[in-house]
Amino acid sequence: MTHPTDRLAEYAAGAGAPDIAAHLAGCAACRADLAAWQRLRAAERLDAAPPPGPELLAGVLRRVRAAPAAPPVLIAVPRYSGPNRPRRLLPVVGQLLAQQARLIRRPVWVLAGLAIAAGTVLAAAVPPGRAAGLFGLVVPPVAALIVAAGADDSGPADELVRATPTSPRTVLLARLTLLLGSTVGAGLLATLLLATRDQLGAPGLLLAWFGPLVPLCALSLAVAVAWRPGAGMGLAMAIWMLKLLTRPGLLDARIAGAVATVWQPALPTVAAAVALAAAVVLAAPLLHRNRIRISGVAQ
Repeated sequence: MTHPTDRLAEYAAGAGAPDIAAHLAGCAACRADLAAWQRLRAAERLDAAPPPGPELLAGVLRRVRAAPAAPPVLIAVPRYSGPNRPRRLLPVVGQLLAQQARLIRRPVWVLAGLAIAAGTVLAAAVPPGRAAGLFGLVVPPVAALIVAAGADDSGPADELVRATPTSPRTVLLARLTLLLGSTVGAGLLATLLLATRDQLGAPGLLLAWFGPLVPLCALSLAVAVAWRPGAGMGLAMAIWMLKLLTRPGLLDARIAGAVATVWQPALPTVAAAVALAAAVVLAAPLLHRNRIRISGVAQ
């Protein structure tokens, strides 16, 4: 039996022939093939259906316009404004100081506290009238050393800090505020405790250590930030040792005069030291990049 397989597609499209109809009446396999072609033909007619007319879109729009409009929902969005600035600034500053306190190495706090405590005990043990001179040799170098140590940003945690949007200027200013605030606070507490041990009283004790603290910390900070923290600490210790040697008169008069300028500063010297510290803080990003470049060349 010959099957008209190649003619079934035409038969499904309507081009019928009597012989194909007679054959389909007695052949189940060809009827199955014809049914498949008819299903395919129906699918083609669905794909070729024309797109919906504009009346469909017009009906949808009529329904949308006829529906009642829902009232608008107002959502209050908080915004940053002037009156809220102080309330938001204080938590940010407190959080920054707390983070910097964790980044400063614990030995810095321990050694500074022990040094000031030991200086307070020794100043209380000396004869009356000598407490100011002794205590004035303790607080300034301690403050200068911890300021230089605070400028060290080579730790693993400091690498993460540099990856944040916080600028090196802000980080340095926060550390200076924390370190100097803690040292000056401890010095003031010790001054109140030693006020009765010196004939100058609390004001004399305060001037004895706060006067040299300002220029000594400014010099130590400048060298530590511009070069390296170890150099800033070394400079502070060198000036302190020269101060100890000036008492027996072992130094040249010019060197002794330079040391006296730092240790017994006049008002212009204090103003210049404050200006130097401010310039170092402002130039901290540039100095930080130069220090990294110099360290890379040295390695």
